[in-house]
Amino acid sequence: MICQPIDTEPIIQSLSLFAMQSIFKKIRVPTLAFSLILFAFCIQQVSALKFDYDIDSFFNEKDANVQLYQAHQSRFENDNNFLLIGVKNSTSIFDLTFMRQIDDLSKKLKQKPEIIEVVSPTTIKEKAITSVGPIKRPIINLESQAYLDLSKSLILNGREYYTDLFSDDNNA
Repeated sequence: MICQPIDTEPIIQSLSLFAMQSIFKKIRVPTLAFSLILFAFCIQQVSALKFDYDIDSFFNEKDANVQLYQAHQSRFENDNNFLLIGVKNSTSIFDLTFMRQIDDLSKKLKQKPEIIEVVSPTTIKEKAITSVGPIKRPIINLESQAYLDLSKSLILNGREYYTDLFSDDNNA
């Protein structure tokens, strides 16, 4: 009797596939348990995250730029000690009655001893050079609605103050 060589490759492949499936079945539950524990730990750690805005935490104190920044900060203090108040009008902020109320609010806030400076559309003045010399004039003229409309067109066309002080829909 003559023995023919048997191709064992398919048998080995099926056995190795069976062995891998058996291994995966054995580690499926521990892997899932480990993943859930790791997920729970990560969720718990997220609640402990804190933001640190102190620049000294990010850079070496001996760095020349950090020392320059610290000298500037000690001389001029922080630049985050302000309050921004937005006021909205249902029609348009370029309404004379509304702008006069904003001007009154600015004046009342300025009287408070805790407030150092008030910047509002009604208090900002732009520098202009005229035939008699340089002058400062308000960007918003509250004498009449016609003057306010002229101020509006200058503001909207110039865009110098528009992006920082006024909303895109002109309601705030």
